[in-house]
Amino acid sequence: MTTPAPAELPKARTLRKRSGSASPDVGLGPAPRTGPPAPGGIVAGAEHWGLELAQWAQRADHPGVGLVAALGGMGITRLGGMIWRTGQGADVTSETGAESMKASGPSGPRTNAARLMPQLHSEFARLAVEARDRGITAAELEAERRDLELRAFGASLTGLDAQEIESVIRGLEKTPDALSEQKLEIARRSAHLQSIAVGDVPGYLSELDQSVADLRDRQDQARDEKNDLLLQTRALFSPSAQRTREEQRRLIDDFAALEKAHAEEAELIRRNIKEIDMLRALFLCVAGPDAAGLQKMGNGYLEGLPAFLGTRIEQARGRYDVSRMEALLARVEREPLARETLAAIRARGPERLYESRDVFQQTLARKESTLHSLEPGYLERLLGSWGPRTEDPERDAVRHGLAAEIEQVRADLDKAAQRIALYESDEYRSRVAQALRAHETLSTANARLDQIQQTARAMR
Repeated sequence: MTTPAPAELPKARTLRKRSGSASPDVGLGPAPRTGPPAPGGIVAGAEHWGLELAQWAQRADHPGVGLVAALGGMGITRLGGMIWRTGQGADVTSETGAESMKASGPSGPRTNAARLMPQLHSEFARLAVEARDRGITAAELEAERRDLELRAFGASLTGLDAQEIESVIRGLEKTPDALSEQKLEIARRSAHLQSIAVGDVPGYLSELDQSVADLRDRQDQARDEKNDLLLQTRALFSPSAQRTREEQRRLIDDFAALEKAHAEEAELIRRNIKEIDMLRALFLCVAGPDAAGLQKMGNGYLEGLPAFLGTRIEQARGRYDVSRMEALLARVEREPLARETLAAIRARGPERLYESRDVFQQTLARKESTLHSLEPGYLERLLGSWGPRTEDPERDAVRHGLAAEIEQVRADLDKAAQRIALYESDEYRSRVAQALRAHETLSTANARLDQIQQTARAMR
């Protein structure tokens, strides 16, 4: 798109006046554009439109030109990204791990820079005011927002399997946004760490270290062979010797490249070993259709995983869907109660769960009735005396103690209800079946032992 130079503006106004056009100077802005954006993709097009829009605002003496100049330090890439997001408006919908964009029509906001100006000016104003209130520059504020978005995106990938992350990557490649390159790098890193985590991490790391050592030895051997050829005077200038030296040089370069790649892979594992450890427990023990894998997870992970998942949830909350991570976190936090419940089933059977609930319900009803009878004025109303109640410190102390006991019984009743819900849940069906089989085996063994003891006593 070509725009008139400042020197040509009077001439353009004269021509428009002679032709009878009544359009204001704002008509000198970028003309409607119905074709594709500038070459280089959406981000490049946003950069192109950002530069052209800023130049047009300066020529048109638009009130936003001061903000455009103030935000010049943010760089044309981030400026173009902001313009692109403003032009998208309500057509941008956030999905898990990627941004899904709907194309605007020929008369949409992306086709006319003049129509973008009110929205863009409002966005610039909000950014400038927030930056001023926080005592930072607009560029620093925009960089902070970008970092928050990237951290939220990376956190939203937690719990997704390899196929789901691959789907996110394809979505970013098809419908890129202003941060597509950074998001693609984060998504590929997440997929790579997950593939490492679900494998034999110590074995893989040992193989990498051994491979690095072997490649160094092979490089030394290739250098020695190359030096031996150089020492052979008769073969120094022969074509075959020169070809052999070239092959040795290429071989040394290949070995060096492989050594560097394997060393970087080993360093990546060691640098992110804690995250890989948490991902390993998450995918091999927690994730899945049920909670069967949790029975093989150590107690240490029951303390570390909640903090790991909680941090990821807080980073992604408000920007991406966190329901899956919250479900995984709830499963981990419920595991201590699940192990306690399954142990009780193995020892005493499921009937005791319901019996305990009934006992707590009866106890709660009895204590609440007693507390009600100790309420101020209850005895006076019961005896028909409506006069002023006499103070009874001992009764008040009993009431406070009884209220505390009621709270404890309610907590026990709630825990008993959670145990029953866990026992009846499909999520723990396989583990409950194992506990029931163990209880049956134990009951059979105890019955057999009682029979033997009775026989022994009868023979005395």
